[in-house]
Amino acid sequence: EKTQSIPSPPLDYYLHEPDFDDSAPLEPFHNDINELQLQQLNGWLLQIRVPLRQKDLYKSTFQRFSETRTWQECYVRIFFDEKKLRFYLPQTIEQSFAEIELQTWYQCTKFNLQQLDQYSKIHTFKIYEANYREIPQVRIDRLVTLPEKLFRRFTRPNKAQQVLLDHANCVQQEIVKFGQLNYTYLKQFFIILDDLFWSMPVTRSRLEKHLKEEITVKIVDEYYAHIDKYHHICKHKSRTRLFLLAFLNGTEPVVEIGMNDWFRHGKEVNKRNEIIINKTLQEYWIKPEQVELASVIDANEYENTHLLKLIPPDSQKVEIMRFRTRPKQNIELPLQVYCFMSVIKRQVNIRIEATVSNAFNISILSKASSVATNDKTANVRDDNSDEQCPCEDIQIRFPIPDPWVYMFRVEKRFRYGAIHSVRRKAGKIKGLDRLMVHRNDALTPFMAASAGVAKYEQAFRSIVWRIDQLPKRDQGAYKTHVFECSFSVAPHDPIPEKYEPIADVEYCMSQAFVSHCQIRSVAVPSAEETPEKWIRPKSLFTYTIDIEYALKEEEKKEFAPIEIDMKEQTMSQSETENNSQSDDSD
Repeated sequence: EKTQSIPSPPLDYYLHEPDFDDSAPLEPFHNDINELQLQQLNGWLLQIRVPLRQKDLYKSTFQRFSETRTWQECYVRIFFDEKKLRFYLPQTIEQSFAEIELQTWYQCTKFNLQQLDQYSKIHTFKIYEANYREIPQVRIDRLVTLPEKLFRRFTRPNKAQQVLLDHANCVQQEIVKFGQLNYTYLKQFFIILDDLFWSMPVTRSRLEKHLKEEITVKIVDEYYAHIDKYHHICKHKSRTRLFLLAFLNGTEPVVEIGMNDWFRHGKEVNKRNEIIINKTLQEYWIKPEQVELASVIDANEYENTHLLKLIPPDSQKVEIMRFRTRPKQNIELPLQVYCFMSVIKRQVNIRIEATVSNAFNISILSKASSVATNDKTANVRDDNSDEQCPCEDIQIRFPIPDPWVYMFRVEKRFRYGAIHSVRRKAGKIKGLDRLMVHRNDALTPFMAASAGVAKYEQAFRSIVWRIDQLPKRDQGAYKTHVFECSFSVAPHDPIPEKYEPIADVEYCMSQAFVSHCQIRSVAVPSAEETPEKWIRPKSLFTYTIDIEYALKEEEKKEFAPIEIDMKEQTMSQSETENNSQSDDSD
């Protein structure tokens, strides 16, 4: 007798599983970082801003306006046992001239560019102390809860309602500022410093009285991929980090955070005011691997129930959890980039194409209307939906050989600047920009971009194409944005035998796209009234893309023309400032 297999009923949830064997060990997310730390015998060769800021806030403010600071090259040594940073001059490597004891409430800023001299800029970041205060203000991303607060004010006249109070980082007191010309070297130092903050024990101190209680959970997905010239993902890996910022009254308030962990499926018991409503098309469940917990998390509770139970520090942003996930091999990346360069008969042509996939295309107007009409029961941004998340802060870096750098630089009054890309504008003759650029010098590079601004930046030794957001307003799916650069190499300039093989891409999205991590519940059992709860997902993408080169006539490619809408050519305010303010852009 033949037995017929009965099909299983469809599930009302989606288990985010990898499409390959998950028994193989995961590759470390940061390779050879610990070995690199051991190789720094004298320390990390960096530049710091001296004199250092005073710890007293009044003296630090007075110092800012009265003293002139300069860059000082020194060696920085990290002492993990003592949680200290010591600084040594190259002349006196045996004796330190300054040291800093790190605290758990210190934070690091993002990377910035600062003018070093008239020729170049330097990569910088700061370690600072954040001081949060309650001030009367309303954030733009929290306007959806304002009608509910006003309604409570009239329905509960005996209860004091703090409608316009919000916690803000009013004062950022700088501790130390680092700088380095090599972006990769400074980033490696930043990763080791970040691991040092992660290993530090966290205690609840510096208690304050809050008129409005609030909890913010931030989910950060970090994704790295290497893509070949055929748009295939050769390898990729991801890591997820959870941060918590709490403003709670009491000596030891307990916070319980529930994730969409597969272990907790069907075992959740929560009150109605503890549930976080996630605006997603499907109910995702994930399997975290290589879980790392902070010292403030109850490890026994997590081992038994996979519930994050902790007593959070007051007014302090702290990292509470790290874990790994296995992204799917055939994943469709939100931003697809293709790089091509041809060098034929001393004529150089560079072309970069950027395309946003269909699942992440939405106009700004429709996004604003959806946020205004969504459910107010949970204060969660409607960014978890795959249909409402554009790519932001896009940065594509294409390397340029050193002998050709001078063609992209222009001399200004006090320093050297860079040639910016141009755009087609309505009312101009087609190709007029190309003729006007080449009217004086036939060797001047011509650069054109359909979106954003591109220019050569000496800090990266590359042409950097920056775009604020893709897709922009009223743009369709799979719309290709193009950057083109063409110039001729002079007879006296050499042509390199080898070129840099890869280009770098960085951008972010306001949702946990890679791991599909969701916060399903946030509970404070000891609170008299439910505090405000905010969930902030974010994904950070980093690509390394193989560049396709054409060095012979038969390897040359012909590309189809790209239609450029005239309404897209209006620059945003930030892009206009980048072109007008020479101190920050050139």
